[in-house]
Amino acid sequence: MTKSFYQVWRLAVLEMKEYLRDRLALFWAILFPISFLLSGMEWFFPVEARNFVIPTVITITMITTGLFSMATGVADARSKGVLKTYRASPLQPWKYIAAQILDRTLILLLVVILVLFLGRVVYGQSLGGNSAAFMGIIMLCTATMLALGFVLLTFIKGVESVGGAAFLLFMLSFVVKGGMIPLDELPFILPTIARHLPFYPMSQAVTTVWMGFPADEIWRHLAIICGWLVGFVLIATRWFKWDV
Repeated sequence: MTKSFYQVWRLAVLEMKEYLRDRLALFWAILFPISFLLSGMEWFFPVEARNFVIPTVITITMITTGLFSMATGVADARSKGVLKTYRASPLQPWKYIAAQILDRTLILLLVVILVLFLGRVVYGQSLGGNSAAFMGIIMLCTATMLALGFVLLTFIKGVESVGGAAFLLFMLSFVVKGGMIPLDELPFILPTIARHLPFYPMSQAVTTVWMGFPADEIWRHLAIICGWLVGFVLIATRWFKWDV
């Protein structure tokens, strides 16, 4: 078991080095959330709403980690035949998946720590709720988004197609989180649908703990997130293919 964990760790480090050499991946992983934090604090968010910038940045970072970092990254490796090589090697598939998850999670946690540090030092904002609950929600939401990335890889094969689908879901996340269009202004049953997609409860859960709001509604949000996580995992493990 120790040898297996060591192999996962070594592969995760290798994947992280390759990932951080990619300028586009580096932008989405680190530069985009930091730029969003600074621009949100300085220009985009009104003064009375700037306490919401940090939870918004963290939520968006989790979404981009699953959609762009995981989905497009693995799709690119699959198109280049890397996954076929891994499949022909003694490396078990679960070790590759675990290494990918570990790699992306470590990078995400690094970005979250950097965002929290800048928010505290530069803008004097700090966590209002329980720190353990805050990190637990981040890990749960990250797992959900990484599983969503594997779902995209299950049904969409080409790198460009995966990237296009990821971008559409990314824009959808802006809508359902209420960032571009207030949910109550959506017609028919769309507000109800939007509130039950994973993006909205993720945003609400992160914001609730960050601001230290009463947690009456958070359990409903967490139940929705867990439901999506279980569904994504079942779909990905059943139909994901290593080859294009």
